[in-house]
Amino acid sequence: MKQTNFKNLTDTELEIYISNPDTLYTEAAKAERERRINNPIGTSLTIQDSSVTDLFNCRTEVSADAKYIAARIIKHLWIISIFLPIAIALLWLIIRKVIS
Repeated sequence: MKQTNFKNLTDTELEIYISNPDTLYTEAAKAERERRINNPIGTSLTIQDSSVTDLFNCRTEVSADAKYIAARIIKHLWIISIFLPIAIALLWLIIRKVIS
C-alpha cells in the first residue's frame, strides 16, 4: 500500500498506516490524524474544494475542426484587412494614371 496523500484517505485507512510500524509513512499519517482531530471542519472543506476545482477544469486540447475554422477565419481577415486595401490603392493609382 503505497500512498502518500493522506488527505484523501478515510479514517480507517489512515489507522492502517499508523498501526503498521514498518511503513515509512507512519509519522505523516499520525500528523494527518492530529490535523483532523484539531480541525475537523477543515478536512471536509479541503476534500470538497478539491472536487469543485476538478469540475471547472479547462480543456487544453483543440479539435481539428476548430483549428481548420480558425485558420480560415484568419486567412479571410488577412485578405480583407491587408490585401484588399493594397489592391484598391493600386487600382486607384492605375486608373488615375490612365485618366491623366
